[in-house]
Amino acid sequence: MQRPDGFRVHYDQVVSQGRRIRVIATYPETPGPHPTVFLIGGIGAYSVDGDFAGVPYGNVMAPLAKMGYATVRVDKPGQGDSEGPVYAELRFGMEQDAYLQALRLAKTFDFVDKDRIAIFGHSMGGTFGPLVAGVEPVAGVAVYGTLVKTWTEYLLENTRRQSLLGGGSPAEVDAMLRDVAAVHHYLFYEDLTPEQVIEKHPKLAEVVRGTVPDLKTYSGVGIGFWQDLAKINLAEATAKMNTSLLAMWAENDFISTRADHEFMAEIANQTKPGSGEFVVVPQSDHGFTRTTSLLDSMQRWGRGGEFNPATVDILTRWLEQTIGKPRG
Repeated sequence: MQRPDGFRVHYDQVVSQGRRIRVIATYPETPGPHPTVFLIGGIGAYSVDGDFAGVPYGNVMAPLAKMGYATVRVDKPGQGDSEGPVYAELRFGMEQDAYLQALRLAKTFDFVDKDRIAIFGHSMGGTFGPLVAGVEPVAGVAVYGTLVKTWTEYLLENTRRQSLLGGGSPAEVDAMLRDVAAVHHYLFYEDLTPEQVIEKHPKLAEVVRGTVPDLKTYSGVGIGFWQDLAKINLAEATAKMNTSLLAMWAENDFISTRADHEFMAEIANQTKPGSGEFVVVPQSDHGFTRTTSLLDSMQRWGRGGEFNPATVDILTRWLEQTIGKPRG
């Protein structure tokens, strides 16, 4: 399919664990193969199929496509044309395998330079990126707003930060976090159901219902997804991928920590000296929106805002170093 913006669109599919998964690619009209950016998006039930202007991550991917990079997007299982369960029943491993199979398919496209592919993983996509790259090698992995420490550490740090930003006193937040830590352990590490936690520990009932209001899902996806994630050693995955890493953290991101991104770059450099880079994205938040502070970011969250192109500028500079400039 030829478009007026200088690139073509290619629709394909791949089978992952018996399910057909939709893969959408763009590539320049100039002779290939081309350096390629493989997108892995964050948590949520949504499709990335459509014009860049109308889909998640379009603000990031459209400029790269227009520069001449080939791009690859994947609809996670159960979203868009992809077969799979309803989002509340999606498991972490199902989504991870969909990206792995899609990456393998992308390497067979004649317009993709299989030796010059970089993964861009946002938020939860930043956990999938190293896991996929550790199995199917790529030239580099860029992450933005993600985590590398244990899931429990991330949840506790996130809850503390957001509770304090919301006006809670340090003492109140500290007391609350003790119960939150217990609930997270029972739910995500011992694999108890919310009902079982409440039955065994009645005093934690309020925190359980605050964490899992419908007693089935957390952040829209089923508890099983998080139970899978909680048992994955993300630091080990980062070390095993053995490739170039760009860890971007927005200075007003109230959903992830600077420390996780610094740590990811440190792990990469321990494995392969000089391969890891940590960069702060100025005046930006978790969703690439221009904001002035952590509190401003949290108060505006979900309301939209002005896209901050600094993300694209930083990513482009790293892509040119890692997989090269597209042909003019």
